[in-house]
Amino acid sequence: MSHLRLSILLSISFLVMVLGLGEVAVAQDQGASSFSPPAPTSVTTTASELEILTVPMTAYDLSELAVIWQNHVKSVLEDIAGLNLELAIAQGAREEVLRDELAKTFGLQSMVQDSYGAVLDA
Repeated sequence: MSHLRLSILLSISFLVMVLGLGEVAVAQDQGASSFSPPAPTSVTTTASELEILTVPMTAYDLSELAVIWQNHVKSVLEDIAGLNLELAIAQGAREEVLRDELAKTFGLQSMVQDSYGAVLDA
């Protein structure tokens, strides 16, 4: 009777362990499938992300990416210039709105410059 009991306990323990490991594997698979890395060309990709994403790139890939980021910098600077020109003639509440937009755009410019620098340093 004790051998039978031991066999049953071992079988149950084995099943619990296998089922538990299966759940862990499923959870890991689900966690892995939901992550997608940021696109290296996206203006929202940070400098630290680009430092990682550029590691496997060839010189040709990096030169293409640098052109894309140079265009991001140009676009943000054009936005800043446009806001400054509009701010020069704005009055009242519109002036305050433009100042807020300009502050946000300066923050974006800083981030874009850092990311462009990361691409150039790669």
